[in-house]
Amino acid sequence: VDDYKEEVFYAFDTATGKETNSLALALEKVAKGVASLSYNPTNRQIYMYNDAYLLAYQAFF
Repeated sequence: VDDYKEEVFYAFDTATGKETNSLALALEKVAKGVASLSYNPTNRQIYMYNDAYLLAYQAFF
């Protein structure tokens, strides 16, 4: 979205094979570049590698 905000709008469920692009998940970041974004279902955390920073976000469903 801008230098310090990112938005996730796509998701794919590996268990069901369904995909959606109706998300509007806003994430704040500390630097411009995003190298990767992943979700850990065990601890329900979203991880973003943002330049030299690893950011963690708690996910609530």
